[in-house]
This record gives sequence, structure tokens and C-alpha cells, in this order.
Amino acid sequence: MPQGAYPPQSGYPVPQGAYPAPSGYPPQSGYPAPAFDVLWVDDQPERKGVVREVLEGLGVQVNHVPKSAAAVQALRNRTPDLLISDISRGSDHSAGFEMVERLKADGNYGGPVVFFTIRRSTDREERAAAMGAKLTNNEQELRELVLAAMQDRGRDGDGTRAPTPPRDQEPPRRTKRSFGEPEGWATFI
Repeated sequence: MPQGAYPPQSGYPVPQGAYPAPSGYPPQSGYPAPAFDVLWVDDQPERKGVVREVLEGLGVQVNHVPKSAAAVQALRNRTPDLLISDISRGSDHSAGFEMVERLKADGNYGGPVVFFTIRRSTDREERAAAMGAKLTNNEQELRELVLAAMQDRGRDGDGTRAPTPPRDQEPPRRTKRSFGEPEGWATFI
């Protein structure tokens, strides 16, 4: 089994070709391209099984790595649709924040970020928001944030691309939204 991959847990449906990520990330020949690709950075994923359950339930392609250096290496091979990270790693209680700040500053990743943490605080929420990221410790909120990222990338909740409107219909008015922003709070451009 590839490093970082988790075997499907019994009792959880796993869509064919969805999880775990095939060895070598990106997919080897013969594997279809994933519908939605997530890089999950967490040094203790067993403590956050809810993340795996949500991602498996949504049928996304997951590449798990335990450290920031491994995340940087994974990003050299492929840019994911979403980055999910913990915040604390070992005795470094801001490792996840520092990793994302470096990735953004270096131009290595500019996509949506969700911090999934056991310990939620106002300070952590403010720091995540300052870098345009979301923070949660709740299963339902995580599911909603992943679905929002999927929709922002032009895919429906089942991982497939959203249908394009017929040519004879007027296209919907484009809006500028922050990742995960509720539909009613869009700013028209």
C-alpha cells in the first residue's frame, strides 16, 4: 500500500478509483484523472478520522502526507483542487499556518485551504481568515466547505463537472465570492 494511503474502512462505501490515491501521485497510466483532488496534510490523521470519512463519502481523490516538506514535494508533482491541513504538528503549534503562508508567498499554491483542527479558537480563526482560509473542527462544516470548493472548481457535489447551460439561454450573472461564502453574500462583478 502506498505511503500515506489508508485502506477503506469496512462499512464505508468507496467509489471506484476514488480513495486511496494510487501510488506515485499523480495517477499512473490506466487510472482516470480524479474528479476532485485533495492534498491532506496531518501528522496524526488517526485522530481526525472524520476528515477521511467526509472525503471518502464525497468520492474525492486524496493524497495524505504527514509533514510540510512532504506537502511541498507533493505540490511539485500536482496542484490539488483543495488543501486540508492540521495546524499543530508535534510541538510546533503553528506549523500548518506557517506552511500555508510559505506556500502562498512562494507561489506554490493559491487554491482554497481548510484547516481542520481539534482545538478551535478566535485567534486561530482570525489567522486562517487573514490568509483567505477556512477553519473548522466540525464534520458537517467540513463537508460543506469541501462541497463549496468542489462547486467553486466547477464540479457538482458528486465530483463530476457541472453541466454547461444550453447556448440559447443567457448565462448566469457572474459573481465574485470568497471560497465557502454563502450564495446570498456574493458581490456582483
